[in-house]
Amino acid sequence: MPSESNKKPLIKAFFYGTLKRNEPNHNQLKDLKVTFLSEAITVDKYPLIIASDYNIPFLLNKKGYGKHVHGELYLIDDEAKKFLDEFEGVHENLYSDMFIEVVDKKNNQVQRVCAYLLNNFKQDLLDENAVLFENYSSVNPFHKTYEKHKDTPENSACVYNAVKEI
Repeated sequence: MPSESNKKPLIKAFFYGTLKRNEPNHNQLKDLKVTFLSEAITVDKYPLIIASDYNIPFLLNKKGYGKHVHGELYLIDDEAKKFLDEFEGVHENLYSDMFIEVVDKKNNQVQRVCAYLLNNFKQDLLDENAVLFENYSSVNPFHKTYEKHKDTPENSACVYNAVKEI
C-alpha cells in the first residue's frame, strides 16, 4: 500500500470551454478524479475565440490582449491530467498546457493553475472581424453551435490546419 507521501499532488486546472459544467464535453470528466472548486476569471487578458469548421473555443497564448476570461477551477489528479493532455491534443502540439493566474471567485484569491492555450496560432484568427469572448458558451449569437460529433481525433488534422501556423 503506497504511503501518503508517495501520492502525487493534485493539480488545479482552469476550464474555459467545452469542459465547463453544462457544456458539451463536461461528461468526459465523469469517470475521472475531478472536483469542481469554483468559478474563476483570468488575472490577465487573453483572446478567447471560436474557430474551425467545428466551432471550437481556443484560448490564444497572447497574454494582455483580449478580455479577462471566465471559466471554472477544478482540482484534478495525475490520471485526469493525462486524459486531458490527450483530449486537448498536447501530444499533437495543438494545445500547450501552461500555468496562468486566475482569481478564484469563491475566495477572491489569485491561484496559479494549469490551462490549455493555443501557441503558434494563425494571426488571421485575430483579424478585424474576430469576435473575442469573455465567457464561452457552446450556444452563442456569433457562431453555429459547437460540432461535438465532428470534433474527433479523426478530424484533428483539419482543426490543426485551421488554427495553427505551419
